[in-house]
Amino acid sequence: MDGVTLFGARVPKSALVLHKHLDGLEKQIFRNFVQVIVSSIEGKVIPNNSLTRTSEGSKSKNDFEIIFSGLYLILKAALKLPQSVLKPVILQENLKALRIPNEFAEDLTNVIYGKKRAALDEATLNMRPSLLKLNQLKWRVDVTISTSFLSRVLQPSILIQMALSDGRTITFEVSISKFHLLRYSVANVLKEMEELGKRNIFKLQD
Repeated sequence: MDGVTLFGARVPKSALVLHKHLDGLEKQIFRNFVQVIVSSIEGKVIPNNSLTRTSEGSKSKNDFEIIFSGLYLILKAALKLPQSVLKPVILQENLKALRIPNEFAEDLTNVIYGKKRAALDEATLNMRPSLLKLNQLKWRVDVTISTSFLSRVLQPSILIQMALSDGRTITFEVSISKFHLLRYSVANVLKEMEELGKRNIFKLQD
């Protein structure tokens, strides 16, 4: 959809049709939706009476589901972007392209740039899936002496010990040939990342 940049190449259907289901919706009911969604993003327990009150203010169950889904996706997409990238004028252009009424667009803008933004950012960050981190890496070269009937062979290997962020320590041994393969693979990935970083599509503009 032209003018909508929040979602990338594909705009969710519930966001596209949201404006149709907002037609005739009372402003207080809209604000109830926003409050419930903000509480959900913050990870708070939503009281049943809040959901009931919001649901009863909708014309139908289908309206409730589409409004909730559409607003949730818009707010989540906007919160994923730093304020330095998603400036108010850009957000307003997106909401206008989605045909969100001005009175409702103002409330959404206030959520994204208001006093709750810091708490929402923290909650969003805490809810993201995260991988283990490498706290410490130690290594040393070991040499194994292998004796055969004909000769004595020195077989070097690398002993690696990793301390992970969950407290575990993992120790493993890598042959010299496998270590060189790993070194080559890492260098290759770093080179590809550097090439990708040079492309204009990855450069943020003010």
